[in-house]
Amino acid sequence: MTRFVSLSLGLALSANCGRPVDPMVPLEPEPTPIDAGIPTVDAGMPRVLSLELGTGGPGTFAAVDAGQQVLLQRGCQGAQHIFFSLRATGVVSERPRLTLRVERVVDGRVASLAYSLPLPYQRVRGVPYVEWTGLTPVIEEPADVLNVPVRMRARIDDDGLSAEATREVTARWGPDSCRPHP
Repeated sequence: MTRFVSLSLGLALSANCGRPVDPMVPLEPEPTPIDAGIPTVDAGMPRVLSLELGTGGPGTFAAVDAGQQVLLQRGCQGAQHIFFSLRATGVVSERPRLTLRVERVVDGRVASLAYSLPLPYQRVRGVPYVEWTGLTPVIEEPADVLNVPVRMRARIDDDGLSAEATREVTARWGPDSCRPHP
């Protein structure tokens, strides 16, 4: 029995490879998240910030072509939105400032309420860009955007650089988030 205890103790000590044991510190480090430390900028290369504009609710990115129809949707609190989704490369800060707006093409009038916020992004495994999906600038008056040409405009400001993307589209009513139209 003494021989078994000695052998067990010897194996336990050798498994630690001579490192002092502190019961408050785990022996193995916590696993690193899959997206930790993956830059969107190559080291040694000049940084270029780019922005791609799309549409789609939370978790969805759908590219938008010029002239395409997009959906105006009423949310659960009664406001109307045209969903924006964005993809960007060259981002270095954790919360770059995003500015979104919808403007009428005919007269340039802004049809959406102010939307300018520093927002954290989502990483997508295996791609060189970061994303924001399901962003909802509020459209106060649906008649300002329904069935007329409007411009979706998005801008990103990140650590001294900025990029902008626009698309001219038309909007039609889409399904409500919570209930049908009256």
